[in-house]
Amino acid sequence: MPIALIVGVIIALLVGAYAFTQSKSDTAAVAEPATRVEETTAPTDTAVEGMTTENTEVTDMTDGEAMATVYADGIYSAEATYLTPRRTEHVVTVELTIANDVVTGSNVTFDGKELGESSNDNQARFADAYTTSVVGMKLDSISLARVGGASLTSTAFNEAKAKIAAEAAL
Repeated sequence: MPIALIVGVIIALLVGAYAFTQSKSDTAAVAEPATRVEETTAPTDTAVEGMTTENTEVTDMTDGEAMATVYADGIYSAEATYLTPRRTEHVVTVELTIANDVVTGSNVTFDGKELGESSNDNQARFADAYTTSVVGMKLDSISLARVGGASLTSTAFNEAKAKIAAEAAL
């Protein structure tokens, strides 16, 4: 019996070594992912007719892809609704001030009333907490989830923000 066990272990080692060398040679043939390289040319002293600095646009680049949409500066407002588990519908009005694609100010109202006028606990917690996730952020990077424990209000805010982004896009 011990001889059969030794022969089995030797066979298992040989099969394992063979499989290992085969997998190494298979993976050696796999090509690395291509890296996109963009050529740039140095500016020349030659003026191009009709070209001014107003005609040029700077785009944020990440991993070689264009990222941000450019938004017009201004104050924008949009509404979104949400339905609670108690089957009551609420309207969230979101006002965002945008400067250089960054939200510099924000205000929310619920059901056409300022906070405190018959707002519920979830709305109050949301209003107390959301500005730290919005003000100072690029408009494209804002996506709220359960801010202050209010998932439905956060979702409605995101919907209103998307409407504002569409309106403000250049």
